[in-house]
Amino acid sequence: MDPLRLTGRIDGGNPQDESAICQTADRNFLIKPYSEDGDAGYKFRLDVDVENPEGCEADLSLIIDWGEAQYNQYRDVVYLGTGGDDWQPFEGRIEDSRVLLDLKVPAGKSHLTLNPSYNYSRYMELIGRLDEGAPFSKSLLHTTDRGRKVYLLRAGGERRTSKRILVTGRTHPYESAGSYAVEGIVEGMVDGLYREQLKDSDVWILPMMCPDGVADGMCRLNGPGAPDLSREIDSGNPLCQAYMDLINEIKPTFFLEFHNWMLRNNDGIFYLSWWPMMATIWRLRRRIPETRRKPMIRGLDRWIMKRRAAGLKGYAAEHHSARCMTVEYPWYGRNVADIKGLGMQTLLAVVPIA
Repeated sequence: MDPLRLTGRIDGGNPQDESAICQTADRNFLIKPYSEDGDAGYKFRLDVDVENPEGCEADLSLIIDWGEAQYNQYRDVVYLGTGGDDWQPFEGRIEDSRVLLDLKVPAGKSHLTLNPSYNYSRYMELIGRLDEGAPFSKSLLHTTDRGRKVYLLRAGGERRTSKRILVTGRTHPYESAGSYAVEGIVEGMVDGLYREQLKDSDVWILPMMCPDGVADGMCRLNGPGAPDLSREIDSGNPLCQAYMDLINEIKPTFFLEFHNWMLRNNDGIFYLSWWPMMATIWRLRRRIPETRRKPMIRGLDRWIMKRRAAGLKGYAAEHHSARCMTVEYPWYGRNVADIKGLGMQTLLAVVPIA
């Protein structure tokens, strides 16, 4: 029997169904990732543990069958990590709906993922580190039906201010860069590196918008049948209603939403009108090292007309005149430190227009 073992039955795992991971030959496995709604445009979740008890590096061959060929050009690179923030990319071969990979896995336990993993447990560890003395107050906003927690962080400015910035991450569960970007903001504020730049702003942070979706290996939603919070409003959904109540309470002047799409060579910026968008891009270019910049795709209709925000952003814009911005930061060519840095630099770049 092959000593290697693969499982998705973990916090954040996908696929979690044991029958979706099967051994086809010695050190060869077939994996069929899962999507909660069958939307191929968001089927970018693969998170499995690899156990290698041999005591030395071992060869591993994988066939990852995504079920359709569409978008496979964005699924042929996977990341292998053994803990912490160090993720090594491996490139596979595309054959129709499948991606074929040959790699070496270290002894012990490692983690194989389509995007560097950030699970619910790590989010709770982040919340747990924010004890007394941190620049944040934290409060429990909501507990899901599955018992998972939604925490709200707040860092108040040193002066009375009208700038109220709401920052969200992990609105789509597969998009782990959102979690790392938010963690970068939290760590930067804890270290006090940007106190002067943020002293006139009240910042509220929702680090993990879809905790069930993240923990249960979902791609786009908090669970089957739940609304896409980036595009839909459903007052009958308790989690969505909790966010709407929060928006009504704080009345944000700016709504900053972190995503990571799978386009490799471009970042994205959406929902600002032309001049604030260009000014924000200019500030970002000054803050981001040249080696880590990507050309920005600008979400504008008819050159100067901004796209209309939807979902919770649209709710904040319609009911409280919030200015909204979504940023898309892909993983390709970047590491965890890069994404964390992008988080704080993006927040600083929007403060002037908040």
